[in-house]
Amino acid sequence: FQVCDAVRYLHIDAAILHNDIKPNNIVVEQGRNALDLIPIVIDFCKACAIHEARVMSEERDPARFPFLAPELNKGQRQSMKSDIFSLGYTLRRLSHTLRDFSLRQLYRSCLSVSPLERPEISEILTKVK
Repeated sequence: FQVCDAVRYLHIDAAILHNDIKPNNIVVEQGRNALDLIPIVIDFCKACAIHEARVMSEERDPARFPFLAPELNKGQRQSMKSDIFSLGYTLRRLSHTLRDFSLRQLYRSCLSVSPLERPEISEILTKVK
């Protein structure tokens, strides 16, 4: 939930695209209580304002960059939906690591090839609460 809420904050409150959401760009800190874990989205080197979204200058190998939305390799502009694809990939990895497949339907919808079929971040938040 906290990672999804961070993406909501970026997209809705700050009007920023992260452009590099992936498991390696989420760190987990221990809270005051040893059992409290706080995920933090990091690495904003590729981030930009939504209105300054870019087109990738070169195609990337999907096998090496599985978190990259497929439309970006087709010359489409970065978008909230491309961040949602990357978030879906991250949720899938988390789900498999924890062996908790309750998010399967959600991450599959985020990983849709068509950006139009991917859910909005607000819809994702209602499903991960």
